[in-house]
Formats: sequence, C-alpha cells, structure tokens
Amino acid sequence: MKTALITSILLFCLTSITLAQTVRRVNNRTDLHVGPVTGSSVNVYSTFAAAHTAAVAGDIIYLEGSPTNYGALSITKNVHVKGPGYAVNINGTQQYTNSASVTSVTFSSTSDGASIEGVIATSTITVANGAIGITISKLRAASTTANVIAISGQNVTLEQCLLYNSSTLTSNYPVSIASTASDVIIKNNIIIKQTSTANAIYNASLNAIAVYNNTIVGNVLHMRAASFDNNIFYDGDILGSYTGAYNNNITGKASPTSTKFTTTGVVMTNVFVSPSTSTTLEASWEFVAASGTPAHDVGTVGNHIGHNGGTNPYVLSGMPSIPAIYQATVPSIGSGSTISITFKSKSH
Repeated sequence: MKTALITSILLFCLTSITLAQTVRRVNNRTDLHVGPVTGSSVNVYSTFAAAHTAAVAGDIIYLEGSPTNYGALSITKNVHVKGPGYAVNINGTQQYTNSASVTSVTFSSTSDGASIEGVIATSTITVANGAIGITISKLRAASTTANVIAISGQNVTLEQCLLYNSSTLTSNYPVSIASTASDVIIKNNIIIKQTSTANAIYNASLNAIAVYNNTIVGNVLHMRAASFDNNIFYDGDILGSYTGAYNNNITGKASPTSTKFTTTGVVMTNVFVSPSTSTTLEASWEFVAASGTPAHDVGTVGNHIGHNGGTNPYVLSGMPSIPAIYQATVPSIGSGSTISITFKSKSH
C-alpha cells in the first residue's frame, strides 16, 4: 500500500515537470497495480517499446524503479528517457530503493536530440552514425565483453556517468569513439578500465573532441584535435597520436610517456577516499576532505579537477533532473477519514 501511495505521489511530481511535454511512465512490476498496461489517458505502460511507440518528439519516458530489467532499448525518436538513478539503495537518495536497469541502448540515426539519464545499463550504449545531438548522462553502464559506450554519431555529450569495463581484452573500452564521430564532449565522468594498463578511452576520429573534468582508470589513446583539461588519471597515460590543448591533467603514473601532464606520480589516496581499479562504489571516488590535495582548486578556472570539479560536477547516484522522493512518512492508520502523508522531493 505504501509503495502504491509513493507511486501516486511520484506521478504528481512528474506531471509538474512541464506542461509542454508528455510524461509516459513505464513500470514492468507485475506485483504492483500501476495503471493500464497498454496506455491510456494517464500514459502508463508495462514496456519501453509501448511507451516509445506512443511517444512524439520531445516526450519524456520515465522508467520507474523495478527489480526486473527492462531489456534492450531502441530509441528512434527525439525522446528523453529518464530513470530514478543508480545505487539509490546505498546512498539514500530516494525513498524507493529500486533502480531502473536495462541491457543495451541504441540511438538510431533518426533519434536526433534524444537523451537518456538515471538508469543502469548492463551492456553497450550505442550512438549510431547520423545521430546528432545525443546526450548520455547520470547513468551507470558496465560490460564484461564489449565496449561500454560506442559513439559513431555527431555532437554527442557524455557527462556525469559511471562507466566500467572489466573485460581483459584490450580491444574493449569503456568509451570507444568511431572515425565518423565528431564534436564529442566527455565531461565529469568516472571511467574505469579494470585492466588499468589498457585503454579507457579510444578515439578513431580525426575530428574535434573535448575531454575535461573526468576521473580515468586506464590510458587514453589517440586524443587528436582534443581539448583535454582537468582530468585525473589513476595511473594511466596519454598514448598514440595526440594534438590540441592539454591543461591541468595529473596522473598517478610516476613516469608516463606523455609530456602533457602537469603533475605525475600523484599518490591517489591523497586525492580520493579509497580508489581502486576494481571498485565502482562512488564513495571510493569521493575527494579526501582535506583541502590542498593535488586535485583541489587547480583547474583551468580555479576549481577542482576530476569528476567532482568544473561547472557541472558529477551527481551522486545519477539523480536525474526530475523530482524524486527521498523521504516519505506514510502512517498505517489515519485520523478519522484523513491520512496525513509527508514527503520530500528534490532533483539535480
């Protein structure tokens, strides 16, 4: 009953986002009545495909938290997919502690302007050649057998994500940029290649790319035509062909081959709480509280470097840019015919 009430309150919060966009809710839980499963005036669906079919350009498709994976998402329209975030059961960012997980995500060449945030992806997120203006943000994605993010499109932004690749194959990358890609921006992410001597970002494009305010476990390869600023390398290097502007990048590697680092041999336990090549716990990558560490106030505009720096820092748990309930008081018994419900919500 309490879960149903929280779901109803969530609907109220979602409808307050904007009157110009239709919010289409998706909930695949069979143990909870959430409304009609084929869609109606309240726009509730049991599958992403049904919501996507009904959607028009600019609509929001909200994947509600569920213990069941929503499967592969094929995005062929300018829609904005949002979930409740990840690690919500650990960080206490929401009252309802299930995330929304999916397998793969594919943005087709007809999905210009689409976006996704606040979900967990267990396989590759692909941006096809010809897909323009795609934004991937505030999500956790991982793969053991393939690239985590594969970008072939144009004007693509990857921001505030936690990306992890545990494959032992050096040809599988957390971020892979194809030769057709251009104007790619990678900012404020935690990007982890478990084999830290392998490459975390691979770039096959000769076109412009901007990489700034990331925390990177592993190397980066072929950062051509790059604007490459304010990044922290756990113990990695800048390899291959690289041109462009490089400012305020530091590494834990004592003797990197690249001369593009401001500081080398940085002891990472002086920067982060408990960094490791195998951890995806966000708390491990929080800055050490003490000021004056190698990452504090040394960025190009005077603020921190790494994923917690810049003008748009990493957001804990991938909290999406829509209201989310983080505290609710729902009594079992009301007073007379009245039940007093108290809830608090926030967005990022």
